[in-house]
Amino acid sequence: VAPMKGRYVWLNEELEVPSRGTVTFEAKGHNDICICLHTDSSSVVIGRDGFSEGSPVYEILFGGWSNSKSAIRKHGIQKRVVSKTDKQEAVIRTTNVFSSYWITIYDHWIYAGAGELGCNEILRWRDPKASESIKCIGFSSWNTPLQFKNILVGPPFVPKIHTFDLNGDSLCGNELLADATVTIHPASIPVHNAILYCWDKSFVVLPAETKVEMSEEVCTERNKENSADSSSDVETASPPMIASVYEAINPW
Repeated sequence: VAPMKGRYVWLNEELEVPSRGTVTFEAKGHNDICICLHTDSSSVVIGRDGFSEGSPVYEILFGGWSNSKSAIRKHGIQKRVVSKTDKQEAVIRTTNVFSSYWITIYDHWIYAGAGELGCNEILRWRDPKASESIKCIGFSSWNTPLQFKNILVGPPFVPKIHTFDLNGDSLCGNELLADATVTIHPASIPVHNAILYCWDKSFVVLPAETKVEMSEEVCTERNKENSADSSSDVETASPPMIASVYEAINPW
């Protein structure tokens, strides 16, 4: 890709499900690796900082601003910015060899990182007024040429489990608030039961070997709830109850 000054070239392949998908690729260059996510490819879009007219819906910029930071823009306006002082991966560290990058969009959320899919997350942003019809992917550069290869488009991949907060205290990893334990071998993480409910209602997928161990109090309470509508001869579980949570189906 020659120096494009933010003018995007469209990829032939689109997201299979609007506003849900992942693009991975390798790129080589000195600065401004520019990727856009847009609603259609019939118009010319140009990404310019601070200019909304004619800009794509979303832009993910790796090593932008003379390789000083990375950012997510919406209609030309910076929404999430990470500099080299925040994360080393926020800039292009090897300009003379190809490096791997990944971007995921899942409804309101956009994630981006460098390296293997799901690793070295650099950017994460939630759009409170997200578009539901994002399907097109564009590539561009700014003032220096770039090379791209091994571009793949697939289903969404959520790189990390979100941390839920309650009154400033984390519900995940806080032993004082925990009434359950999630074990993903070899690590065990104390969690609040509300986290398990959120996992159950969300798109987060846990590894198949994940186990949950609830406290005796929570287990007893659940047994009462489960037996409320059951006959008296139904046997209930005894604490501590250990059960498999989810069978992970990783699309990648």
